[in-house]
Amino acid sequence: MKEVMMYCVSCCRMLPIAQSHSLYKTGFYKHNVPAGVCKECQSALLVHRK
Repeated sequence: MKEVMMYCVSCCRMLPIAQSHSLYKTGFYKHNVPAGVCKECQSALLVHRK
C-alpha cells in the first residue's frame, strides 16, 4: 500500500503523514499533497520560543 505523504513548510521535506503535527486545510497542496508542520519542527519551534 502506498504511504500518504505531507510537505512540511518549515523544513521543506516530504514526510509520511503520520509524522505531521498539524496540516493546513487550504493552499496549493490541499488536493495532492497536504502541507503542514511536522512533529520535529513543531518541537524545535516550542524549544526556541522558551
